[in-house]
Amino acid sequence: MALMPNMMQTLSMDQNQINHMVALHEAGHAVASYLLGRPFDEIALHPQDGPGVWGSVSVTAGGDISPDDGDWSERDRLEKTIVILLAGPAAECRYTGASPWAAGGSDLEHVVGIACRRFSWGTEATLRQRVEHLWHRTKDLIYDEENWDCVQRVAEVLKAFKKIDWNLCGRLIQERQKLRRGKVTEVIKIMNNSDYQRIETELSLLLLWK
Repeated sequence: MALMPNMMQTLSMDQNQINHMVALHEAGHAVASYLLGRPFDEIALHPQDGPGVWGSVSVTAGGDISPDDGDWSERDRLEKTIVILLAGPAAECRYTGASPWAAGGSDLEHVVGIACRRFSWGTEATLRQRVEHLWHRTKDLIYDEENWDCVQRVAEVLKAFKKIDWNLCGRLIQERQKLRRGKVTEVIKIMNNSDYQRIETELSLLLLWK
């Protein structure tokens, strides 16, 4: 999965805003993958790797995408794959306010291909309806306050280090969830906010290199 930002969308943005947009997009894919239990190899920012390619998710090898044959586990796998693909555009849309069709890059091409297999029994109208349903399911997942906080955290670390693997993504999400739920030590509670943010950053750096 690779992101190629829409040219019109980026004309009014400076490079820092573009980098943040791309990081959120890739972090959306990563967080959805983690929450849905679908491992990936790594997410990466690589604006210099090719013409118009800004970020990507390298997906762990799995089974081929085959037409819906009535197997409920396969249907679930296909739908989760669609949600993960849509999670990047969803995160980007939240930041830019753009249409998912402007934010999707190559993700939407993959969504259409997989949806045609998942809903091969239906009409074109059915296909559109089902994809729209999965889009709303994706937004509910990514825009959940706690999950969005995780997307932002993963994006910040991704901007700093350009690559994040599956294990680090999981640790960052778990760390963020604990912090949001107030599961912090008494030592952290008595520190002022600047100390807290500094220690959180230092711990993240340590996690990255473990």
